[in-house]
Amino acid sequence: MRKKVNKKEIIFSTFIIVLILILLMMPDLYQSPYGRNVQRAKAWIVSVDNSQLEYCGVITAGVQSMQAEILNTEHKGQVVNATNTLLGNSHRQFTIGNSPT
Repeated sequence: MRKKVNKKEIIFSTFIIVLILILLMMPDLYQSPYGRNVQRAKAWIVSVDNSQLEYCGVITAGVQSMQAEILNTEHKGQVVNATNTLLGNSHRQFTIGNSPT
C-alpha cells in the first residue's frame, strides 16, 4: 500500500530545503582571532612569567607571558615576546623548553 503524502509534510520539507540552501549561500561571518594573513612559525619557549596567573584549585586564569625563539621561517633564531591567555584550564600552560606549536 502506498501512503498518501500529506500536504503539510510537503510544505515543511520544501521549507527546510529552501532554508538549507539559503544558509549555504550566506557568507562566512566567523572572524578568526588569528586573521587570514598571519604567518605562523614553530617556536621554542625560552622563558616564562607566570606572575599574572591566578590559581583557584584546578582552575588557572590570567595571562602567561613568555619569550619564544622562532625555529623556522625567515625569522629563524629571533626571540619574540608572546602571551598565552588562560581562561580556566591549565592544560595549555607552557614551561621552559616547550614547543607551543
